[in-house]
Amino acid sequence: MSSILVDNLTGKTTAGNVTVTSEGGAATFQLQQGLAKAWINLNGTGTAAARDSFNCTLSVDNGSGDYTFAITSAMDNSDYSFTIGHRGAADNDTDDTPSLKSGTSATESSIRIICNNQSLGTLRDVDYLCMAIHGDLA
Repeated sequence: MSSILVDNLTGKTTAGNVTVTSEGGAATFQLQQGLAKAWINLNGTGTAAARDSFNCTLSVDNGSGDYTFAITSAMDNSDYSFTIGHRGAADNDTDDTPSLKSGTSATESSIRIICNNQSLGTLRDVDYLCMAIHGDLA
């Protein structure tokens, strides 16, 4: 087996443009577009804190089930994609639903996520809240 050891990948045509060909060879994509630009695995119970993260921190615990995350190196615009996954509260209730807080918008440097329990009609902390952000960095 061969190995390629490098510190930097630089595109031939454009420095940040590295093209990857699909397994079947029919499609290509730009490597930097497919990478998560930020992610976090949050322990949302008690004193909320990140278990692990990249380019993202919990900036404010706004109360039960209400979290504001800071994106350390800002996104290019607020039209990025974010994906949220979670595991419910300690009682493993499956009605907890994470979403962008109504009335707020994602910005280049922050996003506010709430965890609403559908059957109780209240916000509440969840054991695991994981989020990944894809898009262009500023």
